Parts: sequence; structure tokens; C-alpha cells
Amino acid sequence: MNNFLVWKKINRAMSKFIFKVCLLISIAELFPYPSFSQTDSLLNVMETSEGAERVDNLNALFRATINTNLQEALGHALEGAELAERVGYRQGKANSLNNVGVAYKNMGVLDRALSSYMGALEIYEQLNDDGGIASGLNNIGAIYTMYNDNDKALEFFTKAHEIIKKTGDREKEILSLNNLGNVQRSRTYNVIAKEHYRRALELCETTQRKDLTFDPLFNMANIYLAEQKYDTALLFYAQARQTASEFNNLNGLVHTLSSMGKAYSLTKQFSVALDTLEKALAIADNISDDLQLAEILNTMAHIKFESGDKDGAFLALQNCMEIKDNLAEAEVKKRVREMQFSLNAHLNDYYEKEKEVRTLQLTNSRSVVIIGLLVALLMGGAGYTWLKIWSIKKDQAEEKV
Repeated sequence: MNNFLVWKKINRAMSKFIFKVCLLISIAELFPYPSFSQTDSLLNVMETSEGAERVDNLNALFRATINTNLQEALGHALEGAELAERVGYRQGKANSLNNVGVAYKNMGVLDRALSSYMGALEIYEQLNDDGGIASGLNNIGAIYTMYNDNDKALEFFTKAHEIIKKTGDREKEILSLNNLGNVQRSRTYNVIAKEHYRRALELCETTQRKDLTFDPLFNMANIYLAEQKYDTALLFYAQARQTASEFNNLNGLVHTLSSMGKAYSLTKQFSVALDTLEKALAIADNISDDLQLAEILNTMAHIKFESGDKDGAFLALQNCMEIKDNLAEAEVKKRVREMQFSLNAHLNDYYEKEKEVRTLQLTNSRSVVIIGLLVALLMGGAGYTWLKIWSIKKDQAEEKV
């Protein structure tokens, strides 16, 4: 076990220990006083809420639990959609279906996420809810990017952007322009992508939303890096780094420093590159971003090897491979969970349909039995009537004789 990984594990163990001690102290101090979380408050309200109010509360519960209990959040959204349908609350049903889509997307069940988003969009369109329509279109576009269908994603992102421009919501327009830039970059239409990013930066300046400049700055830098225009890329990375630092965007800072390290290495500035990557490494470890840790170590290994430090290169690569092995194991577990979610979802559909078929079959069987009984009664009645008539005729014939 090398020094970096030992230090890394000790650091995380100590962090967990300190957190547990602080947690116990907090519990001890607060124990005499009852405290209720947002979820507890909503659950209390749920006991008396009905109809549309209950639908809204279920959607609020979804938002309160989506980051802590995905399965529970999905249950709240599904219940909200079903109740909204029963009480005729169209807006509530659209919101609930949108939440169902979010939950399924997070589970990796993309087909059901897309279906839910489509259902929500249809209702938003019927209600002429521009905000809902734009949100639905963006959500669907995001699913198509996950399918790597960039043309379809562009279609939905473009429709969303046109609606957002009409509403005059500049913040959403900035985010929308960034979406358009990303999908155009994926399609290798770099000129168009850069134009979207420039427009987003202009809006950030006119609306004084410097906090939203990180994404277009970072994405612009990535394009110039891919085009091998390293000096221009480093200028944009420097601005993105400043923004990330100013607004404490640690994840963005890690990505920026990592990309800057690559840019410096490509211009043969190995010493500056390694210094930059060391800073990225420390922040990535601090926020437990193992994916970035592996990428940074891999870049460092290549730089050290190229600069003649073969021992350092081997050590960095060894660390990188160990982290990648852990990531691969975690990814397998994640995929298994996603497959289980997907299988359960499809099984539920199957059982619901089978239940409907059985109910229909039972109804048909009952109908056949009832019809059979009616036919039997009719035949019995006809037979009885015929015998009665025959008996009367027989008696009349005997009387004549």
C-alpha cells in the first residue's frame, strides 16, 4: 500500500470519526427538545390533507426525499399522479408525472423516465403552461443525450429555448443556451456551440449573474483545448477557475484544474502542469470525487513518464488503477440496482395487465354462466309451456271421446 492511498484512507476514517462524535454531541444537546424535519412536517400535514392539496403535499414530499430515499420518492410521485387523475387535478398530475420521470431517470430506467416526461409535457401543453412545457422539453432532451441521440436532443432543447426566450426568464435562458452549446459540441458543430456559449456569457453580464458563467466558460475552454488552441483554452480555464473559487464550486474547480493540467502538459510545461494537478488532486480527495482522482492520477502518470520520472509515473498509475478497480466494482453494483429497479417496474406493469386480463376473463365467464342460465330458463319455460299445452289438448281430446 503506497503513502497516498494510506493517507487517503486515514483522512477519510478520521473525518467519519469526527462527524460521528459531533453527531452524538448534537443529539445529546437536542434530545430534550422535539425536532421535526421538513419530511416529518409534511407527513403530519398528509394525515388531514385531501384532493388537490394532498397531491401538492405528495409532490413536496417527493422533493424532500429524492436525494435520500429514491424508492420512497418515486412512491410519493406515483401516488400523486394517481390521486390527481381521480380528482381531476391536471396541473398536479403533470407535476407528479414530471417527478416520476426524475425518479426513473435517477434509477437509470430511461424508457419509463421518457414516457413519464412525455405524459407531463402533454398535460402542460393542454394547460398552456409555458414554464412546464419548457421544463418538459428540456427533460426529454436530457434523456435523448443519455441515449446519445444528439439530433433528437437538439430538437427538444431548441423548442424549449424558443419558449424560454418568450417568457423573458434570463436565468433559464442562460442554462438553455448552455444545453444547446453542449449538444452542438457533441455533434462537433464547434462554431455554433461557441456562439451559444458567448450568448450565455453576454446574458450573464447583462443580468449580473456571474455565478452562472462557470459552465459556458469551462465548456468554451474545452472546445479550444480540443482544437489545440491551448493559449486560448487556458485563458478561459483561468476565468472558469476564478468563478469556481469565488462561488465555492469545488466540483467545478476540480474539473477546471484537471483540464488546465492537461493543457499545460500539452504545451510541455510539465512543472506547472504537475503543480496544478496536485491542487486538483487535493480538492478531489477532499470531496471524495474518485472518478476525478483516477483521471488526475492518470494524467500525472503520463506527464511524469514523459518528463523522465518513471518511478513517479509507476506510482501514480498504480494509484489510478486501484481507484479504477473500486469504481468498476461500484459501477457493477449500480448497474445491478438499476436493472432491479427496471425489472420491478416492468413486472409491476405485467402484473397490472395480467390482473386486468383476469378480471376481464372472470367478467366474461360470469357473463357466459348468466347467459347459460337464462337460456336454460327459457328452454325450461318453453318445455313447460309445451307440456302444459299438450296436456290441455290431450284432456280436450279425451273429453270429446
